[in-house]
Amino acid sequence: MMLLTDNLDLAMKHVKGPMTAQGKQILDLVDHYNSHIYMMRQDESGAIVAHSMHKQIDKLLKESIKNRPPENGKTISCKSGCSACCHIQVRIADVEAELLLEAYDFDADVLNRISQLSKIKDGEWGVRACPFLKSNKCSVYEHRPAACRTQFVTSHKSKCDVKNGVTIVDRYLSIEAEGCTSALWSSYETGPLAQVMQKKIME
Repeated sequence: MMLLTDNLDLAMKHVKGPMTAQGKQILDLVDHYNSHIYMMRQDESGAIVAHSMHKQIDKLLKESIKNRPPENGKTISCKSGCSACCHIQVRIADVEAELLLEAYDFDADVLNRISQLSKIKDGEWGVRACPFLKSNKCSVYEHRPAACRTQFVTSHKSKCDVKNGVTIVDRYLSIEAEGCTSALWSSYETGPLAQVMQKKIME
């Protein structure tokens, strides 16, 4: 099964050769947001920290797309109702689970789906769908995890097929947003979405 993890590693792959000014910029960015998170968590709840970092990630993505549009005249092809990436297991921080549980009163169906998914490592296309996916739309879109926020595709929608656990899509990469996400993940406990959610539910 695919797991959207290691955003920093993904970003660093775009830095060619030995450590460059760009590579140092990435690491400096992670350090900056690590420090920011450290200061915030002294006085704020985990849910508030997660919400603040989500807003920052959105801001960085918006700025990146404006200043560095997709190459070769491509555009972001993601649209409401496209749910291919919602069948990929994603990593979340425990504070993102905390935010989701504070923001939404999940019904028994969603809670059962989380419980079931937390017990399996893999599954068929329908089985591994995100527990928050309803009618091919995200039911927690406002507070969706950082990994979902940074998953932008520039290839044709026909390539968004992960039924076999393999994807050949072209992603739009915002190094700044990925660095921010990596800082969030390195500051808290992380894991597959369903497992982290189930652990928080049981606390």
